[in-house]
Amino acid sequence: MRSFTIKNALLTIAILLLVVFTVQNAGKEKELNAVEGFLRDSLAPVYQLMNFTGQKVQGWASYPAALLEASRQNEQLREKVSRLEANARQDEEIRQENKRLKRLLNWQQNEGQMYDSVVASIIARHPDNWFGTVVINKGMEYGLKPNMTVITPTGLVGRIINVSSNTSEVLLVTDPRSGVGALIQKTRAPGIVEGIASGSIYLRMNHIPANIMVKEGATVVTSGQGSLYSKGIAIGAVVDVNKVASGLFKVATIKPFVDFNRLEEVMIIK
Repeated sequence: MRSFTIKNALLTIAILLLVVFTVQNAGKEKELNAVEGFLRDSLAPVYQLMNFTGQKVQGWASYPAALLEASRQNEQLREKVSRLEANARQDEEIRQENKRLKRLLNWQQNEGQMYDSVVASIIARHPDNWFGTVVINKGMEYGLKPNMTVITPTGLVGRIINVSSNTSEVLLVTDPRSGVGALIQKTRAPGIVEGIASGSIYLRMNHIPANIMVKEGATVVTSGQGSLYSKGIAIGAVVDVNKVASGLFKVATIKPFVDFNRLEEVMIIK
């Protein structure tokens, strides 16, 4: 026990001498004498251990700060990724809208040259009457008036029923209140097309003469007679034909060419 105490005392003295020696010679250029050299070489492992321990203590002390900094950087990266994803979604939406508008304008310039028309976007739909009416973002300032025809390149959409300075409400052909004078394109069989119900995408063509053959797949267009709509606008295709109870007329179910579930932009014929 006493021997161990003496060894500890000698080691402590050696370390103190090393510290004094290091402080005195810090930054000085000189040759070490035999004692100084012996002390440095002998206590090099102790010095190395102290240096290693100091580095570890410093690392442990700085670890919480490093952890907080890493967390902050990670949060910044997540925010940056979220912004990039949002920008990508917005860019894709703009690209899709431009694609649809380009299609409308191309049709207007090529096939729709006979029409003086205005392009508008749908800005509102009633959730309880999805196939009844829509609101568009153009109104009196663009010369729009009630009863003007609303179309897309694929077919008839409906007609304007009221206007304000910057908006208009459109009654869709899928609404039961809508009535459109129509013809079976090939046979010229006349009839009246109207919406079946507010929740249905299909139309009904009434009062088709019973003696005229109507085939499934036949195209139905506006007749332009006794109607607010111009002649020859595509409406849809026949999917089913039945005779009414009296036997005097036929009734056809029509699937519209316009996809009213995905309708976003329209064209108004002035």
